[in-house]
Amino acid sequence: MEKNLVLLSIIATAIISTAAIVSLIDFQDGTKEKGFLEGTVTFIGTPCSEKINHSVPPCDGIYPNYEVIVYKTDGKTIVAKTISDENGNYKISLKPGDYIIYTQNGPFKDDVEINRMTILNGKITKLDLIIDTGIR
Repeated sequence: MEKNLVLLSIIATAIISTAAIVSLIDFQDGTKEKGFLEGTVTFIGTPCSEKINHSVPPCDGIYPNYEVIVYKTDGKTIVAKTISDENGNYKISLKPGDYIIYTQNGPFKDDVEINRMTILNGKITKLDLIIDTGIR
């Protein structure tokens, strides 16, 4: 029993030491400065009915498994990606700053809407995304 307590004490000390080192590394890299971007992705399409056994798209509603890509304000440099969950929700951690996300806003590939946001340190920025191909 006493050997088990000693072993547990050694393991706990190792875990605490490792956590302190990781915290120090995070602090030196500036990664402690983070904010969050979260929202819901929705698709605008044809109304769903019982006869149509589809999930979005093409039906109106939440958009699960949508790839959310966050760019720097130059519109070309990707800084982060995530996938919306089964309820269309997404959440991503970002450094404070200004970013954009493109969403479809018409039937052609280059029909996009630019969604702009500012991430603040320690804050959650809410941005709901609407995908609309214009096809009904």
